[in-house]
Amino acid sequence: MKTIFAPHPGVQTEVLQVDDDVKFVAMCGGRGSGKTMVGIAWLLRASATPGMTGLVVRRNHKDLADWIETAKKMMPHANVTGKPAVFTFKNGSKIYTGHLSEKDSYTMYQGWNISHLLVEELTQIPDLESFLKLCSSVRTTQEGLKSQVFTTFNPGGVGHSWVKSFFRINDKKSGVAWKDDISNQYRIYFIANIADNPTLME
Repeated sequence: MKTIFAPHPGVQTEVLQVDDDVKFVAMCGGRGSGKTMVGIAWLLRASATPGMTGLVVRRNHKDLADWIETAKKMMPHANVTGKPAVFTFKNGSKIYTGHLSEKDSYTMYQGWNISHLLVEELTQIPDLESFLKLCSSVRTTQEGLKSQVFTTFNPGGVGHSWVKSFFRINDKKSGVAWKDDISNQYRIYFIANIADNPTLME
């Protein structure tokens, strides 16, 4: 079988090796660092569990166009239907795509049981409260599956300050998980750059 994506040694591999007990995972870096493909690979791996429900969102759904085309290439065995697109797998797993462009977008997923949430460009979300509303639907009772949130972002953006604070980027080391005293949940962030993506460099 042809290998569609293999993470490079270093940050890409380390991100995909994070234990599923870590609730929030972030990959921060500029264009070309491989964030998009790593996020898709993370969802693809989770989809191997029958009946898994995933969701990928970005502030504006039209900005997911490139993500969807890349995901189609990395998930050729998935059936893609609808607008917004839904990736359906033979084992019953589904990955939905969505947006956060409207005032009530953060609450329209309430009642869902999302085991894996991918937020592209997290710093486009204006405040922590909106992010936590979205995360309130990240849960699962499915045996052998733990819920997790994966985020990607570039430095800057309207939510730059709260994202830095949430992952404690100023005082916690990249690639080392730490436990939040209030939620008792683990968080981790990784900083990547174009050098972490030798394929593009070549």
